[in-house]
Amino acid sequence: MTDILMSPEDVHRNIFIGNPRYADRGNYAIIFKVSNEQKSKIYKPDYSDYEFIHEGRLKIDEVIHSGGNPYKILTGKKYDERLRLINVQVKSRKNCK
Repeated sequence: MTDILMSPEDVHRNIFIGNPRYADRGNYAIIFKVSNEQKSKIYKPDYSDYEFIHEGRLKIDEVIHSGGNPYKILTGKKYDERLRLINVQVKSRKNCK
């Protein structure tokens, strides 16, 4: 799972490391809110700036969006611009407590 807004291509590259088996997974998204209890079970592994892992069962209560990846609109932007937007998000996360 991730909190970074990415185009389908960027999801495929950054989350699924380009594995052809998961080529179309970035075309879809489930965007949801997590409770404080769920937050306590989520951690970021050292090997990825983009991915989070939830330990245990994840019950999704408040779904904001389920369907096509709404960030597909970024697909038309050049890779360097998309990467810049992703890096801004990653850096801003460090300012959150």
